[in-house]
Amino acid sequence: MKPLQVKGLPLIFHRFCLVVMIQEATGSATVVMTAAAGSVLPIISSFPGVNFKLLVLAIGSSH
Repeated sequence: MKPLQVKGLPLIFHRFCLVVMIQEATGSATVVMTAAAGSVLPIISSFPGVNFKLLVLAIGSSH
């Protein structure tokens, strides 16, 4: 299965950069966690076998 890509970059990396820009613009960790969860969910739900508990921990601990 070919990974989803946007202009040569993996889509998950594209979303990560978007969330970093939101963090810098707003300065609010709560806003960024909500944006990260909302932007990553459509991508991650297309991959079978994803552990959503670990995904929540990763999003919450990264900010």
